[in-house]
Amino acid sequence: MTPIRFTVITPCLDAAHTIERTLCSVIDQGYDRLQYIVIDRGSNDETANILKLYENDITWLSQQGATRAQAMATAMSIATGDVIAIVDDLLLPDALSEISRRMSLPGSPDWFVGQMVQMDSHDMEVGRVTPTAPASLARFLMHDSGVLPLGAMFMRRSMLASVGGIDATLEQAHDYDLCCRLLVQGYRPTMTPLAVTGRWEKETSLPAASALQQGLEYITIARRYASHLTLREQAALWRNCDERQRIYALAEAELSPSEARKQLWARLRSHPWWIMNPSVRHTLMHGVSHPAPAVLRPAA
Repeated sequence: MTPIRFTVITPCLDAAHTIERTLCSVIDQGYDRLQYIVIDRGSNDETANILKLYENDITWLSQQGATRAQAMATAMSIATGDVIAIVDDLLLPDALSEISRRMSLPGSPDWFVGQMVQMDSHDMEVGRVTPTAPASLARFLMHDSGVLPLGAMFMRRSMLASVGGIDATLEQAHDYDLCCRLLVQGYRPTMTPLAVTGRWEKETSLPAASALQQGLEYITIARRYASHLTLREQAALWRNCDERQRIYALAEAELSPSEARKQLWARLRSHPWWIMNPSVRHTLMHGVSHPAPAVLRPAA
């Protein structure tokens, strides 16, 4: 049984305080059949100087100003491994050997998802992200079923090529879009309780504007694949997306209080039925400076 050849990809930006630990977690696997691509998106700290110390062990690329999706797409375009993994923080000890053993077996999966350990700044475990398979494509598009963290996936390169790889035009939801395309093409993830990667807790959460953009991208992606559902499922997805979009419109209004009413009126031109919603009517009448009663506030 020939061991699998892996391509591990690490996109990074201003990661001087963590990148060496990431590099060592991959290199210290001691796995011979490994292509390790590290792509710097234009760091302004000491990241490049640290990468230079390991240039004999990695394929080092630079792509100034690239988004994370663009960086991953670039790295995937030169990948030569049978299986590709994205490692942002840590690859846990012996992960490659264990995944190689499991994905080398007859009838082994093309898409393997393990557990991701959540860690504090001292690498102590504080929790885990446990993957779950979507109940259906429709439920996954409605964003209420399935946990598929890209950072804990191992994917055959041939499978990724068959669906077109990463959509580099997406800013925030490229991983979700990739999973949707795989599901649409009939691929199903194989889950395992094996912990394969680690992720450090971030000191800051996603900025509100970025979180809003991510949510809107999820909706755009869901609608993109709606034609693969039954008519009944499409109707349910339309209602789901419309409700989510209305909630995001109200959230957008809160980000720009002085423009809240103007922005919401603009949204009503294409969504006139939203006027039936009490929260929308309250914001149109009072703006966001006069909080709506709790009973009118949209669910998070």
